[in-house]
Amino acid sequence: MKSIILASLLAVAFSASLPAFEHQFDPKSEYHYQFDGLIVSGLPTNQQTQSSQSRISARARIQSIDDRHIHLQLIKIKMASSTEQQAEEKYPQLRSLDQQQEIPEEYQTLLELPVRAQLRNGLVSHIQFDDKDAEWSKNIKRSVLNMLSFVEKQPTQEMESRTENDEQFQSFFTNEKTIEGDCQVAYTITKENEKKTIITKTVNFDKCDSRQQVVYGKQFSENVPQQEQEQLESFKPQTVYTYILDNELLTQVEVRSIYTHNVNGQEVMKTETRSKLTYEENHSINNQIRKVNGEQEEIMYSNKWEKSVEEFFKNGDASKKNPFEEFPTERKMTLLKSILENVEENQNELETVHQLARIVRLLRTCSIEELKSIHKQHFSTEDNKTQSLIEQALAIAGTKNTIQHLMSHLEKQTPARLALLMKYIQETPYPSEKIADILVNVAKETNEPMTKQSAWLAAGVIVRGIVSQNVQQHQLIRQDTRQIKQKYTKVFMNLFEQSETTYEKILALKTLGNAGIDLSVNEINTIINDHRQPMIVRREAVDCLRLLDNVMPLKIQRVLLPIYKNQRYSPELRMSALWRLFQTRPSQPILVQIVSQMEKESNQQVQQFTYQLLKQFAKSTNPQYKQLSSDCLAVLSFTRFTSEQFEQVKSTYVQLPWFARDLLSGVQADFTATFSKDNILPTDLQTSLQSVFGGNWNKYLVQFGFTQQNFEQALVETFKRFGQDYRVRRATRGDRDVEEKLTTLKNLAKKLNLKSRKYQSKEEEAFAMTYLRYKNIDYLVVPFEQAQLENALFSFVMLTNTNPHSFNHKFDLTQSAYFYESIRRVPTTLGLPLVLVGKLPTVASIKGEVKFDTKNVEGLLKVRPSVAATHIYDMKVMTPLFEQGVKSLRSIKSYTPVDVKLNLVPKGKKLEIITKVNVPEKESVSIQVSSRPVVFTRYPGYSRNEYVPTEERTLSNPQWEKKTQNMERSFKILGLEITTRGNVLRQWNLQNVLHIDQDFEIVIRNQQKQTAEFTATLLLSKEESNGTYDFKITNLLEKEFEYLNENNKRREAYENLVKSLSTEYGINKKFVLTLRAPENHQSKIEWEFAIDENVRAAKSEVNVHVTGEQDWTLTQQSVVIIPGFIESVKDHKEKLDREILVNNVVRWGLTKNSKKNEIKLNAQLGQSQSQRKYQQNIEKLSKASQYDRVFQSSPLNQLDIVAEYKCDQQTQQQVERLVDRLNWYLNQFWTASSKQQDNQENRIHMRLTVDPITRQYVNLTLQTPEQQIQLRNIETPRIQLFSFNKMIHQNDKQVCTVSPKRVQTFDEMTYSAPLTTCYSVIAKDCSEQPTFAVLAKKQSKKSNNIVVKFYDNEDVYVMFKSDDELIVKKNGGVMTLRDQTLNHIKNNGEQVQIERKYIRVVFTGEDIKTQVPKFTQNPLCGLCGNNDNEIDNELRTAEDNETEDIEEFHRSYLLRDDECEIEEDIISNKNNYKQIRRNVQENLENYSDSEEYENEENRDEENNLNKKTEIKEFAHRICFSLEGVPACRRQFEEQQTVQQKVKFTCLPRHKSDARVLLNKSRQQNVLELNNYPVSFVESVTVPSQCEYAY
Repeated sequence: MKSIILASLLAVAFSASLPAFEHQFDPKSEYHYQFDGLIVSGLPTNQQTQSSQSRISARARIQSIDDRHIHLQLIKIKMASSTEQQAEEKYPQLRSLDQQQEIPEEYQTLLELPVRAQLRNGLVSHIQFDDKDAEWSKNIKRSVLNMLSFVEKQPTQEMESRTENDEQFQSFFTNEKTIEGDCQVAYTITKENEKKTIITKTVNFDKCDSRQQVVYGKQFSENVPQQEQEQLESFKPQTVYTYILDNELLTQVEVRSIYTHNVNGQEVMKTETRSKLTYEENHSINNQIRKVNGEQEEIMYSNKWEKSVEEFFKNGDASKKNPFEEFPTERKMTLLKSILENVEENQNELETVHQLARIVRLLRTCSIEELKSIHKQHFSTEDNKTQSLIEQALAIAGTKNTIQHLMSHLEKQTPARLALLMKYIQETPYPSEKIADILVNVAKETNEPMTKQSAWLAAGVIVRGIVSQNVQQHQLIRQDTRQIKQKYTKVFMNLFEQSETTYEKILALKTLGNAGIDLSVNEINTIINDHRQPMIVRREAVDCLRLLDNVMPLKIQRVLLPIYKNQRYSPELRMSALWRLFQTRPSQPILVQIVSQMEKESNQQVQQFTYQLLKQFAKSTNPQYKQLSSDCLAVLSFTRFTSEQFEQVKSTYVQLPWFARDLLSGVQADFTATFSKDNILPTDLQTSLQSVFGGNWNKYLVQFGFTQQNFEQALVETFKRFGQDYRVRRATRGDRDVEEKLTTLKNLAKKLNLKSRKYQSKEEEAFAMTYLRYKNIDYLVVPFEQAQLENALFSFVMLTNTNPHSFNHKFDLTQSAYFYESIRRVPTTLGLPLVLVGKLPTVASIKGEVKFDTKNVEGLLKVRPSVAATHIYDMKVMTPLFEQGVKSLRSIKSYTPVDVKLNLVPKGKKLEIITKVNVPEKESVSIQVSSRPVVFTRYPGYSRNEYVPTEERTLSNPQWEKKTQNMERSFKILGLEITTRGNVLRQWNLQNVLHIDQDFEIVIRNQQKQTAEFTATLLLSKEESNGTYDFKITNLLEKEFEYLNENNKRREAYENLVKSLSTEYGINKKFVLTLRAPENHQSKIEWEFAIDENVRAAKSEVNVHVTGEQDWTLTQQSVVIIPGFIESVKDHKEKLDREILVNNVVRWGLTKNSKKNEIKLNAQLGQSQSQRKYQQNIEKLSKASQYDRVFQSSPLNQLDIVAEYKCDQQTQQQVERLVDRLNWYLNQFWTASSKQQDNQENRIHMRLTVDPITRQYVNLTLQTPEQQIQLRNIETPRIQLFSFNKMIHQNDKQVCTVSPKRVQTFDEMTYSAPLTTCYSVIAKDCSEQPTFAVLAKKQSKKSNNIVVKFYDNEDVYVMFKSDDELIVKKNGGVMTLRDQTLNHIKNNGEQVQIERKYIRVVFTGEDIKTQVPKFTQNPLCGLCGNNDNEIDNELRTAEDNETEDIEEFHRSYLLRDDECEIEEDIISNKNNYKQIRRNVQENLENYSDSEEYENEENRDEENNLNKKTEIKEFAHRICFSLEGVPACRRQFEEQQTVQQKVKFTCLPRHKSDARVLLNKSRQQNVLELNNYPVSFVESVTVPSQCEYAY
């Protein structure tokens, strides 16, 4: 009895665990369902448009064999398609489709093969197919079984608390395998009544464990940041299943899937699949479906065929199976022959581009033997153009077979052509290890430099395609990438280690950089830190990390941050490391470290470059740098740095971004330049363009760069070497005496025991290179070595010295290319693969002739360029039965036949340049642009021996046609007929551009019976001297230009200036340009200009005479008056002619008319009234130095333009319309105030004023005869104001200031050191061939005046002050003012200035300013330091030893001779030596103005004390000391203190007087408070002695 009960319980339990499907299909029963499938391809619009449709219909026999297994067989299979517009039906009847297709018998047999499936819990778990079944047929049957796979109720493990209504409605999530992948699905189960249940299932493709999709061509793109990727995914599928059960019988299943291609989040293409199973009948099994016993497979779409294709493309004939075996070789040959014939008939038509795509697709299916047959049958027998097309198609195809075949036929190709083919190969969408090995072998075997470089770079790119994460996660063949990484890291590092030259090392690093192997970081780090390597190689090693920015950013930061922070490394290397570090988008903690290093940085180049990087990224609108931009902005808000600290940017980085954040699309231009101290040429120069479109990043789409090491010195040496013989033949006295002039300077160096120096970098090999990057990979490297430069120069010299000869070359070139190709394959719910392909095939050819005759200096160029390109993006469903889809075609075609002839004709002192452009007779120049959406169908399986063309239909809609306008215009100009025709959009937006058919064409025809010739003749005259050139001007100052109380004086000053100019020595030049065109059209333009020797004025005259249908003339005369530079404080106070004035008169009209139109325009760039007032009151700013006062008050911030016009009525109306349009335009962006006025007729005045303080706000006033328009406080980017303050405006110079007790070096380190009565070297050229030296000493022991000795090669100048007069001696003799002027010495009584090529010396009697270029080729030494932008190494002795002892440093540059006695007591006193480090917040020029420093009131020089008003703030009052209280000057700190009683006066905090005094205290040290009462007296601690703060 117990056993019976136990058995009963087990039976109940077993029945409870039975799957749910038995309620759908009874065992031993057969069910018949009608299967309908529909594919619709078209545009995702709400309007009814044409689409391509394919309909599949079949009867599905389903036999339930037992409780777990069913058999399925499809019978009565039919198919039809159409590209016509259909009625709105979910499943159109087959007879309504215009093309009903008879399915070939072999395909019918495959589709009717049975399939066996196992179900568990209502889901299809395993499937078995017939061994003879094909993969495409299996997938169609999977789609039917996929419709039967569902659950009727929530799984137990998914159940949660349920409510009373749960019996009627259930909703839950679960993971489930469908034909599209293993993804999360959402179920909704609704019971409408006791019998009917509706189940809805949707797939969440964002949460999938695996998806059956594959992507090719992603190795060059970078992913969008994850948080922004979802909304901008370019491909979005949606799938919904609907099940209807009646009495637990499945009566209907419907599946609807929509697949869209999106651009910028907007749908532009759509493919929709619909499938339905409808119950018809069921009965017991009469004719059992044959059982199949194939391998067990899953319900998910099978990628076996796609995998075999990928393996064949990557491994070639070595792959396990050739998936194209059924594609007969004969058919391939026939197809290729027909395509090539079509190409020959259509010379670069748009169809040629499509034929190129077909050739590429065909070649990819070929085995090695088939490629050999093609080579023998077609390549060897065709012309050069066809051969070129086949070669390029083989490279573009990019399979292992095509590349292997191409590399085996390289011996007949030129290096340039081979290099170009390598570029095509490296962009293959199917990179593999075997392809990389082929390229590595080619690189190792060839000795040709260009081929070797291209092969190595291409090998690196192929390796990147193999190991890239973007590729690995989207392709079917998964490889052991770690083993591959180790293999190629070893290969490329061996190449580096075996390299002997700098170029070879750089090539190895660029190859490694192209590979982007993360395992190579340690090796790269070793190279970066290897001091034995040339600096340019180490910088290249940093750049080698570029492809790892997003792969391992933290690792890159750990490598590069220590390099940036290590000040022992060269500035160029540190800046390269910082630039690369920023590409990793560092987090805020890293940025804080960078800012901290910047604030204490001793090298100005590094400091400024760091600041520019932070500032540019803080302003960036690039969505890729969104977080970085926010972090940079945050850290910059806490730093003490501002852009005003830098007079000009040296090493710099600039971003020019334009991005639409909501669309995540746009472009960004980047410019980077880094400099070293010893080069004018940049050590690194980069300009790049990066883009993102619809979420697809192309970081550094194009980048051009230049980098060099000591190349500037190599250029100088090379030209010197080649100029030696020339100088011997044309020797001058100066050339013969060069060596003699160096004697004095060398003797001086011997007396000082001064060691000659070289920049460390100049000990390395001279090298430079330019490079081109495309899609962030190195595409081309052009090295420049000194030997190459010498050979090129020698060849040029030999060419110019040989007998004249002519050159004649004919050419016929054809170039084909794919600028990009991306492929995506995804399964649909119908079991058919959906393929999305984007590509840009391009064919270009140029045919012509080049001639050049050196004897007659003339050249001829005849060209017939032709270009055709089509951007194709198609979305198609592919099966052997049919192909169907939609595509977008955007094409451009151009043909421009042109003949150009150039001729140079010397005519005495003149040179005539004749250029002729000819358009041949009966020829046309045409440019055609088109865009159209197309639906298409094709049936490739119905012919094995012929190419089956695609049936296409352009999509159109009457509503769309309203959005375009048709146009056709023809007109004749200069003998040419110009026709424009087509249909163009009325309204431009993305949807209209992508969806609407457009076609536009411009045709320029030469209908004449002869060539249309256009001639330009330019006549250049040699510079002529004219001592009496007239600069006469009338009405120079308009009333709007005048200043109060200065009108008459200013007018007189400018009149005197103009009078003096009319007699000054001037230079004038004349150009004559004559343009001739057919039909007797001629224009003659004469332009003559003159300038005075000092560039104080310039005059221009232009005369234009046009002949043709009517004669027309124009004359223009303009004069520009430029004031003299402000060279002293006295000039600044007294100079009246400090503005730039422009006078311009233009007259034009028909020659026959005596009355001409006329415009008189006067302009003045000067100062606004507030700026003038500030300039006049600068003496009241006692706190600021004279340097600061002059600097702040000098800029010209106001532009006035006055125009008076006398024109005919038509021209006057145009001027009025222009003003009205300007008013309208201004109101579109700003709020402009306008009021009516009755002003002077025919007169317009415009005033533009810039705020001189912030330089970011502008006021604009426009006054016309009828109205006045004003705009206030327009915000603009910071404006650089112009100034003529030569005393302070020396952006191209480094300044060292020396006074008797203090020195401020070139690198802005300030220290105290006493001058004695013995000469000390201030600054000297310390190279092996010195050119100058500056020495200084005190005039006497008790005097604060100094004496300066300046060695200019052999000449020695001595400057000193005697009886308030500045005396200059040359080689021992006193120079008169006239002698000084002749020797280019300026002496205005306040200062003497001597300026030579590389140095400027300014002497005032009390101090000396030495100015040298910011970039010096020769090393410097002396008390002024070495001018290397490093503040920490200023103290280098004459023996070139670094020290921290200022006394030792000072002694080493002391010149001991018989003329003086060493003042040992002064030199030995340690109190005379103090060092002040640079403070970035304060202007150290305060210490360099000796006049202000010595004479400023309230200053105790011995104790370094100032006096200032003491301020005490309380809760409700502010108290001020009535007298000045001692305080240490800036940069000093208290050494000793005393107590002092101080009287205070107090004011209520809310009183305006308190706030005014508080503000004044910031501008002046001591306030005038004599009239204020004493509020209290308090003892205050004050300093009695101060010392330098370190």
